Parts: sequence; C-alpha cells; structure tokens
Amino acid sequence: MPNFQGSGFTIDLPDECIDASTYTFVLPENNGFSATLNIRHESAVEVENLKAHINVSLKALRDSVTDFTLLNQAAGKRGANEGVMSSFEWGAGEARVRQKQYCLLIPGETPRIYILTSTDLVSNAAQSDRIFNGIMKSFVPEPQ
Repeated sequence: MPNFQGSGFTIDLPDECIDASTYTFVLPENNGFSATLNIRHESAVEVENLKAHINVSLKALRDSVTDFTLLNQAAGKRGANEGVMSSFEWGAGEARVRQKQYCLLIPGETPRIYILTSTDLVSNAAQSDRIFNGIMKSFVPEPQ
C-alpha cells in the first residue's frame, strides 16, 4: 500500500488509487474577497496538443458562465516542458472575476498536466496578479 503525505496528515492507500489532489491557497482578504490559487494535475496520456486540450476546458467554462472574455493566451516552453498561460474574465459588475491559468505538461512514464489557476475580482487583480505571477514562476514539479 502506498503511503500519502498531505498537509498535516498521512494515509495508507490501495495500490490502484490515483492521486487526484487539488491544493487551494488563499490570499488575505482584499475588498471583501479572498483570492485563491488552485493547483491540480491530471493525466496527459492522451494529450497530443496542450493548447488544444486547454482550449476544450476554456470552452466548457465559457459555456457555463456569463460574459466570458479571453484576455490573452500564450504557448511556450519552460525548460523542456510545454506550457500554456491563459488569462480570462467572466461575470458582471463588482463580482466580475479574473482568472489566470498556467498549464505545464510534464512528460514521463505517467505524463501529467499541472494546472495552476489564480482567481480574484477584476478590481483587485492589479495587486494580486503580481503575487500570483511570482508564485507561478516559483512552481517546480518533482521529477518523475
């Protein structure tokens, strides 16, 4: 049985379990809203084109929210790994949200895509984007 170490706990798991953890980090409240950073990963075994894969997810989001706007998107490399950075907004009025999503494809025996998503109100984004950019730049996946 594999042993999993989380934030403040450990558990024993059956061999066939898959780690589908999502980590959420919360910034201090600003204007009544606490910005978040979510980090999750998914299997990339069947992913041939990272940008196309990400755009399928963005289309699903676009179809489920109001007033979705893709602000920018760039594909490139971080070291030897393929990555896509997308910035988008959705919602209306004072509740309009800005999200930035950084996706990194990690090849290997079990290829994975790490997805880091920051979320804040558009009105707070100028301040929190600097913080999130620094966090995202510091992200280093463990070797497989």
